Amino acid sequence: GRGAAAAPDDVSDVLDIVTDLAEAEPAGLNWDLSPHLAGAWRLRFTNSKAFHLNGGVTGYAKEVTGVQTPELIMKIQTNYRLLTFEEPLEFKQRSLASIVGNLARASSIAAECSWSVGSAGQLLVTANRLVAADRIWEPADKQAKALRVLGACTPAYIDEDLLVLWGQVEGVVFVFEKV
Repeated sequence: GRGAAAAPDDVSDVLDIVTDLAEAEPAGLNWDLSPHLAGAWRLRFTNSKAFHLNGGVTGYAKEVTGVQTPELIMKIQTNYRLLTFEEPLEFKQRSLASIVGNLARASSIAAECSWSVGSAGQLLVTANRLVAADRIWEPADKQAKALRVLGACTPAYIDEDLLVLWGQVEGVVFVFEKV
């Protein structure tokens, strides 16, 4: 999923397509004013090694035994500049995490964030808190580090169906599809 097992040729093809899209119709410096930005976006592809090593944007799939986060939904509100990363949780059979700790009885984990536009046109994301079921807490160092993978991306392309972000590391891309 999400590009983790993509062959090098496939990754190269995606990067070529993204580059072509961004050159033909760049998101530009006023991407935050796009009428298409608000809403829910599902991550379809990334070649970010950090994202894949963390098993997602919150890092819980890496840090908690028996937990997987197979999907990422990014919800953007333009009125108040709020952004939520939501990852549905899957627990492996007999995972203690499903009954004990912050993730117990939760169907998903959400990182509630605020966003702004950086001086170079980046989408700057600041994580405010994590929410799972009825529990709320501030991101610990490991979660804060995992969330930074999408903390300062540069919008490359946006339309009613597709949002493409260049990662902080050259050549890293995040491709989202409108839900």
